[in-house]
Formats: sequence, C-alpha cells, structure tokens
Amino acid sequence: MCCRKIHVSRSLPASFFLSLAASIFSLAFPLVFFSASAFAQETQGVQTAERERIGTFSEDGKTLLGIPCDYSGRYVVPEGVTHIAEDAFYECERLTSVTLPEGLTHIGNGAFMACTSLVSVNIPSTVTHIGWGAFLECTSLASITIPDGVTEIEDSTFMSCGLRSVRLPRNLRRIGKSAFFGCELQELELPATLVRIEAKAFSHACKFAPLKLPPNLTYIGDEAFAGSSGIGTVEIPDSVTELGKGVFAKCPGLTSAVLPKGLKHLGEGFFSECALLDSVTLPEGLTHIEKTAFFKCKKLENIQFPKSLTYLGDHAFSLSGLRSIEIPNGVTHLGIGVFSSTDLETITIPSSIKVIPGKAFNCCDQLRSVQLPDTLEIIAYYAFRSCSLESIEI
Repeated sequence: MCCRKIHVSRSLPASFFLSLAASIFSLAFPLVFFSASAFAQETQGVQTAERERIGTFSEDGKTLLGIPCDYSGRYVVPEGVTHIAEDAFYECERLTSVTLPEGLTHIGNGAFMACTSLVSVNIPSTVTHIGWGAFLECTSLASITIPDGVTEIEDSTFMSCGLRSVRLPRNLRRIGKSAFFGCELQELELPATLVRIEAKAFSHACKFAPLKLPPNLTYIGDEAFAGSSGIGTVEIPDSVTELGKGVFAKCPGLTSAVLPKGLKHLGEGFFSECALLDSVTLPEGLTHIEKTAFFKCKKLENIQFPKSLTYLGDHAFSLSGLRSIEIPNGVTHLGIGVFSSTDLETITIPSSIKVIPGKAFNCCDQLRSVQLPDTLEIIAYYAFRSCSLESIEI
C-alpha cells in the first residue's frame, strides 16, 4: 500500500481540520439518515402490524385461536379471519375494545367470557353464529348490535353483562336459556320472527315498562322474566301455547297481565311475589292453576275464574290480597293452604268439591261466612283455623 505524506500549513484555521475530518469519516463509514417524522411513521406502522398479529392462529390463518390473557387495550382481529375460536379471549381482563373484520362468520363458545374491561366490540354483518357464553360476565359492555344473520342466541351468551341496550336481529327465532340473565336492559324490542324464549332468558334483566311480546311467540320458559324490576304491564299473545313455571315471579313493578286464550295450565309460581299485581285476565279454557301461582300477590283483591277451571294447587293464592272470589262449579281439587292468610270475607264451596284440604282457609281472619255443599265428604286439618267465622251453612 502506498502512502503519501501531506504537508499542512500551521496557518490554516481550525475549521478546516474539522471539515476535513468529517469528510474522511463519511467516506469511510457511509450512513443512511432518516427524518424523525418518517422514522416515527415507520415504527408506528410496524407496531400496528405486530399488534394485529399478536395471538395464535390456525395454519391457514382463518381462525384466531387465542391471545395472551394479559393483553391490554384495543385489539384488531386481522382481515381474513373467519372464525374466533372457543375461549379465544377468555379472561383478558385488561382488553378494552375489539375490532372484528368483515368476513367473520363464527364467534365460538366463551370467546370473550370474563373480559371484564371490554366496553366496545363490533359484530360484523357477516356473522351468523355466536356461541353459548360468548360474552358471559363482560360486565363493562353496555351496548351491542347483533347482526341480522344470527337466527338464534345461544344459552348464557350475554349473561351477567352490563348491557343496557341491545339490538336484536330481525330474523331471530330463539333466545336461549339465561341469554340475558342479570343484564340492565333499559329497552328491548323483540322481533316479530321470535318463536321461543327459553328459561331465565331475561331473568333479573328488564328495567323498563311495558313489555311487548311479539305476535308469533309460542313458548316462554321457566322464570323467563322473573325478578325483572321494570316490567309494569304485559299482554301475552294468543299465539303462546306453553308457559313455564315462575315466568313473571318476583317482578316487583308488575301491575297487570293478560294471559293467552289458548292457555290450559298456569304454571307453578307464575306470578309469585308480584307485590303490585292487581289485575289479571284468565282465559276461558284454563283448567289448572298450579301451586303458588299467585303467592304473596298482596294487591290482588279480586279475580274472575273461568268456568273451565278444575284444579287449584297448593298455596295458589296464599298470602294474597283476595277479598272476594267465586269458585266455579267444576273445580274438583283444592290444594293445601290454597287460600290461606287472605282477606276473604265470605266463601261458597261448589258441589263439585268433595274435600276441603288442610289449611285451605287457615288464618283468613276476615272470613265470617262459609257455605258448604251437602255433597262434601271431608274437611281436613286446620281448614278454617284462626278464622272469624260467624256462620257456617251446609
């Protein structure tokens, strides 16, 4: 290697030497310089892309299998994903919002279960299936829109959510067991296509009045609306042919109800502990009122029984506010304690009844007059205990 000696005058300024050094350095070590803004944009883009791909995916990239449970903030599901797997976001307690892509069709069982900080999730119009418990215990989720492609809401889908508002799909046919149990719904529009409301679907969930049921409904399951504080009035459409137990039990705001014309059996505890209920229309054709159906309905002073009635179950009207009734001649069964602790003043027992069961009128302290048929065979234990009877006519 050939070196050349350079003679430099001592009279040259210091700036010359600094400039020369910089030139030599740049030739020896070439660098690429970026502006600060360009670098920031590039970094942000990389971070976004990385955040979108956080998680585990199927080999074809179409199913999101899961993300780390300590993930926090907003999550964007990548385009091309069509399925959210079962428990994919389970107990992601710091997840606050999720953006789902168009093209998604399936949200698996328990997919967002116990995401307690989740406040926002969009469900795209392409979704046709939402699994059971998908949003169970999402306590911060206040509103949601379910797309029209969904025809069935599975069991416990939104159970114990903080939902105050929900838009149901126009083609919905079934709402599963406990689907909205424990929500805080301030409004609810049930679509005309709805056929079945399963057990406890809206139990402790409805904070509004009145409740309007759709015209094609055929089935309402056990305790479907039990404990819902906001329901004030309800008219069950004539399309309903089957009602479960305790459907409106413990609804403290319920004041009046109309039952469907085709109803044959009024289930156990149907209006139990509806303290403000003062008006009920029973249809002709009703044959059975099961036990505790009107238990503790304190405001219910009068009720008109249909002529078709044959059966009154145990404690059916116990502790209610009944003052006056006429038992139809056709009723053959009175249950234990059927009218106990009511405010009845007079009662006429029809000839169709052969047995007055135990405690039937127990503690009716306003009861002063009873008319019994000559066909009566048995008056059981404590049937008229603690009454104020002044006359008994046989």
